[in-house]
Parts: sequence; C-alpha cells; structure tokens
Amino acid sequence: MVHVTILPARGTRSYLPKVLRLPNAIALGLLLGAVAAPPAALPGQSRLRIPTAELVREGRAKAELGDTAAALELLERATDQSPRDADALYWRSLVMLRTTELGLGDSMRRRLASKLLDRAADLDPDNPRYLLALGRLRLRTPLRRVEAERIFRKALAIAERTGDTAHVAEASRELGEVKRRRYLTGRDRRMYTGPNVFDPLQARERSRMHYTREFIEQLSIPISNVGDVDRIEAEEYFRRALRARPDDPASVLPLLDLLYDQRRYDEMLALIRGTITGRPAGAVAASPRVHLAEGLAAFRLQRLADAEAAFNRGIALMLPGDRDELLNLGRILRRGDSVRVAGLADDVRARTDSAYWEANDPLLATPENEARLEFLSRMAYADLHFTDEDMRQAGWRTDRAMILARYGEPPVVATFSPQVNADARDAIGRVITVWYYPRPEVEFVFSGPPAFNYASFAGNYRDYAEERREIAPFGLENLPLALRVDTIPVQVARFRGTTPRETELVVASAVPAGTLYADAPVDRSSLQLSLRAGPAGAMRLQRTDTIAVQLPAPRALSRTVAIPMRADDVRARLEAIDPSLDGAVARAQVDLPALRTDSTTLARALVSSDLLIARRIPSPPRVVRWPQLRLEPLGDLRLAQRDTFSVYWELYGLQPGANGRLEYELQVSVTILSLDRGPDPIIRFFGGVSDLVGLSPVGDDRLSMRFTRDEAAPTGPDDRQPELITLGLGTSPAGRYRLTVTVTDRRTARTATSQRDFAIVRP
Repeated sequence: MVHVTILPARGTRSYLPKVLRLPNAIALGLLLGAVAAPPAALPGQSRLRIPTAELVREGRAKAELGDTAAALELLERATDQSPRDADALYWRSLVMLRTTELGLGDSMRRRLASKLLDRAADLDPDNPRYLLALGRLRLRTPLRRVEAERIFRKALAIAERTGDTAHVAEASRELGEVKRRRYLTGRDRRMYTGPNVFDPLQARERSRMHYTREFIEQLSIPISNVGDVDRIEAEEYFRRALRARPDDPASVLPLLDLLYDQRRYDEMLALIRGTITGRPAGAVAASPRVHLAEGLAAFRLQRLADAEAAFNRGIALMLPGDRDELLNLGRILRRGDSVRVAGLADDVRARTDSAYWEANDPLLATPENEARLEFLSRMAYADLHFTDEDMRQAGWRTDRAMILARYGEPPVVATFSPQVNADARDAIGRVITVWYYPRPEVEFVFSGPPAFNYASFAGNYRDYAEERREIAPFGLENLPLALRVDTIPVQVARFRGTTPRETELVVASAVPAGTLYADAPVDRSSLQLSLRAGPAGAMRLQRTDTIAVQLPAPRALSRTVAIPMRADDVRARLEAIDPSLDGAVARAQVDLPALRTDSTTLARALVSSDLLIARRIPSPPRVVRWPQLRLEPLGDLRLAQRDTFSVYWELYGLQPGANGRLEYELQVSVTILSLDRGPDPIIRFFGGVSDLVGLSPVGDDRLSMRFTRDEAAPTGPDDRQPELITLGLGTSPAGRYRLTVTVTDRRTARTATSQRDFAIVRP
C-alpha cells in the first residue's frame, strides 16, 4: 500500500491535501496517468480557461510565498491543459520536489516528478535545466545516486554546446558536489584488521575505558590516498563553474571547503578577495558564509586583525535570527548556565557575553580576543563543511558542530564502512565516524548514511556529550596561545578605600619566573606586568610595571599592588609577558563580589574585609593599616613547615559602648582540606602547633581558638578597626588548609566571617 496525495477540486477554498491508501499498482497507474491525460471535470463544475503561462506564473508566486499546496494546484492545472508545455512540467516537478524528503517514503512523488522532467527534456532537448533538476532528483533517491553524475555530465555537454554559461556553471557545480561528497566519504577511512568492528555502545562501557584508543591503534589501519582523485576532480569542476559564473557563492563555498581541507589557507583568501575585488557589490561579497570562511582562513594564518574584521562582516550580513543562534553561548555553557543565560533580557545577555569572552581571552594585552576568534572559526568551519542544501541542513546546527564548538577540530578522525553484521547495531548500513581527542582521551561517535554529508550521534553519545558538557563545556586545547599561558599565583584582598563608596583592591602575586625563563637563551631580560580591573566585561588597564630579570631567575618574583576601585563587583586580571621570548607569558584572574561598607549596610550588619596572609612581622604596639605595618603578602599562599605567619584584616560597623570602647569576640580556626601525605602517612595532624595565639586541636582536622577584644573605638569619621594576629602550625603535614575568622560584636550580636585557603609544602 502507498499514500497518494489527491489535491481538492479547483475552486474550493481549502488547499489541504487528502491522503488515500491504494494498492501500489493502482496508485502508480493513477500518478503516471495524470501526466498523460488530464482528469475530466467533475459533474456540475465549470472550468475557466486561464493561459498556461499565467497559471505557471501564479504557481511560482505561490511557491515563493511558501503556499506549496496552492502552487501545486495551479501548476497541475497548467500541465493538465497544456501537457506539452515544458515550462509547466518543469515548474510542477520543482514544487513537488520541494516537499520531497530523502528516503523511501516519498518514492511515488519522486517518480512522478521524474516522469515530468523526462517529458520536459524530450520536448526541449537543448535546455539542460531539465536534466539538472532530474540529476538533483536522483541525488534524493536512494540507490540511484550514481545516475546523477551521468545526468549532470549530459547537462554540461548540452550547456557547453549551446553556449549557456549559466547552466555550464550549474552543471559543473553539481558535478563538483558529487565528487566532493565522494571524497568526504572516503577521507579518514580506516580498514578493520580483524573480525571485530567498531561498536559505539562498547566504547562507552566503563569496563572498556581505552576501547577507542586501542581500536584505532591496534585493530584498524588507515587507507591512504582514498578519494584524492575525486578531490582533484571536484576542485576542477568548481573552478570551471566559477569561470562560467565568477560571482556564485554556491561554487565558491565548496571550493573553499576543499582548500581548507588541504590547509591551503592563503589560496582561500586569494580566491575570496579576488572574487570580491572584481565585484564588490556582487553575490559573493554579500554572502555572510563567504566572509565567515574568510575569517576562518585568516585566523588559521594567525592574521588575527583580518580574521576579526572578516567575522564581523559575515555576522553583520546574517539574518537576525541566524546571527543570534550562531553567537549563542548556550552550546558552550553547562546546561544550568545555558538556561539562565537564555532567560536574560537582551541587554543583560549582551553584557554576559562580553564578560564571558573577556574571562576566556588568554591575554588581554593582545588587541584581539583569541578565544572568541577560535569559537567563531569553529562555527565558520561547521558552516563551511557540514552545510548541505539538499538536506536543508545548516552546518552549525548539526551534532558535529555542537562538539566542534566546545572542543575544536578533533586531532584524530576515523571513519569505518557500513556493516551488514546484525551484531554491529549502529554500524548496520551506516558510516561510523569517530572523533578522538587524545589529550583527555575522549571520543565522540557519529553515524550517517553513505555518500551523504550528514551524521548524528551514534549509540548513547548524545547523553555522553551532555555529561561531558558538565565537566568541560568549552576547551581551548587546540589554541597554541592558551597552552603557552602559565598561571600566576595571586592573593587578592578587598578593603574599604578612602570613602565608604570606594574599595581598595590589593593584588599580591608570585610570578613564576623560574618556569617562564626555564629555557631562556639569555642572561638577562625584562618582564612586563599589567593589572586590569573593573566590572566583568569592562575591565580597564590600571597599572603597568616592568621588572628586570637576572638569569637564572628566582623561583618566583613577588609583587604587591594596591589600587582604588568603585565599591562594585570586580574582576581583576594580572598578566606577565616577556615580549622577547616566545612562551614567556602568564596570567591570573579573579572575580570578587562587592565589599559593601556604606552607611546603609553598616546600619544592619557587621562587615569584615578579606584576610591578608603575609610573612610574619613582629607584633606592633598598636595595629595600624597594612601599608604602615610593612606587610609582605604571600602571593602564592605557600608556607613551609614550622613557618609562622601574620594575618591582617579590617572590621567595619563595630558599635562602641557608652564608654567609647569596642567589645568583640574573635574565633580563629584552621581546617584541613586535603593532605599531601608523601612517603610517611603516619604523621600526626597539627604536630607541634605553635601557641602564639592559643590555637588548640579540635578533633582530627581542625584547630580553633577564641578570645575577646576590648579596644578604644576609632576617632573621626573612619570607623575601620584593623586586626593582626600571628599563627604557626609547627610540623603540621603538607597539604591544603582553610583559615576561618569569625568576629562577633558583643554589643549587637552581629557577626562577620572571612576565609582564606593556603598551603603547607614540603621542604
């Protein structure tokens, strides 16, 4: 049984088709007979004859508006009254194909369209457009795609004989696409070396952690030079199409894809710019996809300014909906963050995007944001490589584009031929494509029909992609600059500035000079430090400094900088660069909530600054602010065993009594976060604890002390109360620790808590 679409009688107001179930032979006879003889008018119906050309014109107009049912009714009427009108037959077949999907379900519709085109070609044998449409129809027909190449060759021969340059370009392009698809199908192909076939479901079993790596390395071998002839012929066909019609994006884009595949980036730029230069207002210049490809090529050549300009041109030319979807951060965020971002207002989302890319920029000292350019290059590659007009598929909406956007182009790609073995499950009749990322040893597997540029997640890899997204939503392992950037340990603290509406931001750093200059072929150099700070997405350069370095460099260079900021949420970025040495770059970035010390806040709360851990200083007779104490903050927050250290912080909002004095209680505790037990795991926690301030063990993982203060209240408008204590943990084992200080105002019972993590390291 088959489904046959019967259009309603002309003159009715409904264009909804009716579907009847008929035996295959009867249905086929009805469909094929509809071409040879027009159906008789129903009793009581009259038919006003409209010129066939007018019916075709109206049908095409309806099709352009998306009203396919109405278009088909008009075009069927045109072929009924003029069965030898090739133009009517042609347009009716095209509109029918608009509603035809790939697969066996629409075989009857494709068969009728094929018969219409055959008749049109017989009536007008010197017009290649019928053969071109018939060839495209064959591409939609399973098991008959091989015929398409023969039909396109015939169309090309007719176009060349008649001097029809437009159809020469079209036929050459279609032949190029046939060859390109064949090349892509064979590229990265591997052959099994034994009876086992790659099984996507086994690859995800926990008991087979290295299944993919071992299969690629041990159970398969690459097939060399597969499809190279097809690639060369495809390139020549596309160039032939461009010679006939130079300003055709449909021929430029697949040629760019082939050039990119061969890493011929300079040729990509030459092709694009040569075409646009000759026709600055032409179709290629107006194509956003071409400009995205231009940005992709420029970025791979490390021409970052050119890449950014090209990407911006392409994005500006896109339709608003497509632009928003292409730039949507949701695909590279964790699911929860993606949902929250999607619910933001447009202006807030724009600020969020800016803050995100600022945070991911490897170096703010460079004028371009390499992380954003890498993301755009991934989306441009997905658009260039995976877009398929026949499948109505936008490349950046595919499953492969999802993984590409998050992790970049896979270092290892392996494709395996379709199988007939029923045990192969997802491999039955489908090409299996494996994307393998060796660095984290992660793979994603896709499957798709042979000879099509289409694939979706195989097995349970869609679920796995979501799991992996929560662990690593966005990676830059393929960005060389990101891999070269080292980390600067920093300790950042916030204190109230000269006014309650101002914050003093203190950044103490330990620049890893020993690592940056480990292999430097010089005996002296200079390191440039820059500090940027401000609201997320709008940081500004606050300070620059140059440090002379004498080699061999010390393990770390300590620097402390204090800058005034507005009392808002703040992001700070410290960068160290030696421009004379490749790879001598490091950075640190922190995000901090605002420190509120305004009168409204202090009227209802006690506020504590951040804790500042520093090298031990002698106890002063009177505690003053940290600069006057000459504190040396520890940028790396690393202490050796038996070290003692000083802790400084400030309190705001303590309420004096009638006697003008402050009474408050301090509770100080140190908690073990993790231990580096080393070769001797039987070390007693907190061994030989120093009792400089009365610390005592509490259980196995915590030290605590509690004591009170009775101090004269500060005079004048500044109510800050500076605090300083000295601690020592004796022979406590190496590991990570957390210092917590809780202050309670005994007059108001208000409390404030601050914490700071630090490490004790082995000698």
